[in-house]
Amino acid sequence: MEKDVIFGNSELEKTAISSSRLDLPASKRFLLSLQHFVAMFGATVLVPLLTGLDPLVALFTAGLGTLLFHYITGGIVPVFLGSSFALNWPIAFVVIITVIASATIFKGFFSLIPVLTGVLIGYVTSILSGIVDFTPITTAAWFSTPNFTFPKFDAGAISLIAPVAFVTVMEHIGDITTNGTVVGKNFFEKPGIHRTLLGDGLATMVAGLLGGPANTTYSENTGVLAITKVYDPSILRGAALLAMLVAFFSKFGAVLQTIPTPVIGGVSLILFGMIASIGVRTLVEAKVDFSKSRNLIIAALILTLGIGGASIKIGVVELKGMALAAIVGIIANLVIPEKLEK
Repeated sequence: MEKDVIFGNSELEKTAISSSRLDLPASKRFLLSLQHFVAMFGATVLVPLLTGLDPLVALFTAGLGTLLFHYITGGIVPVFLGSSFALNWPIAFVVIITVIASATIFKGFFSLIPVLTGVLIGYVTSILSGIVDFTPITTAAWFSTPNFTFPKFDAGAISLIAPVAFVTVMEHIGDITTNGTVVGKNFFEKPGIHRTLLGDGLATMVAGLLGGPANTTYSENTGVLAITKVYDPSILRGAALLAMLVAFFSKFGAVLQTIPTPVIGGVSLILFGMIASIGVRTLVEAKVDFSKSRNLIIAALILTLGIGGASIKIGVVELKGMALAAIVGIIANLVIPEKLEK
């Protein structure tokens, strides 16, 4: 709106600096990476299952794309890139309560892995409730090669999907803004939005060349950062390597596929709630003046379009949800005059 986003404060920056390099043994670093892997797994696998692509290819390209992104951005932005496109309430509540207790009551290393702890407790509860289907595990091979496929270039298909890139650019900018707010660093200055966009774009290109879905920065993993306050980018790179490994280890991938929807839903409720809270905090730290009608109108348009399910269809391209809200917000910020207040 009227003021640039202010990234963090001195206390937040101290926290970010103290947590950016972790002196932990390999076993604990693995658990932290596994936590990020679990957080992104549900949505990353969901996209190929809905579109008919190979979920193992999606996992591999998500990991490869994340490593490429970290290389392009100098390895300082703690993000994970996954597929771009998820309740049984009692079990979901068990997961939510476990995550809250792990993050606020537990001490030591367990306070750093609340999401992983919540998923484990939720999974055990689901087994005891009899809602876990072990068929994928028993039928899956121990090892397999992902079904990599090279693309067929078609001008019509390219013209159809290319405009959607603008939507993912808006999503990327929002994710990098939120990630920087969580970590307490201005990633628009270093490594620069041009490098993060380049990393995101190249990751998507590589994924497409191997037959995987498009990649984008994941809000779920930013939510994990906000809960754990562990901002070491190497932990995310560990999660990327784990995703690439699991793509060949079918049995472990099958275990993850048996995690019931209530468990993933409970974790997602916490993670996306954290993202929403961070968005509010960003507005507060930016000192946006909501006593001004102009700012209220812009915020009202964004919230109404983003939450209300509005959509606009232009030819074969349909804009809705966050993408539509972001575009309308940007346009409104440009065209609504400052003199409106006077």
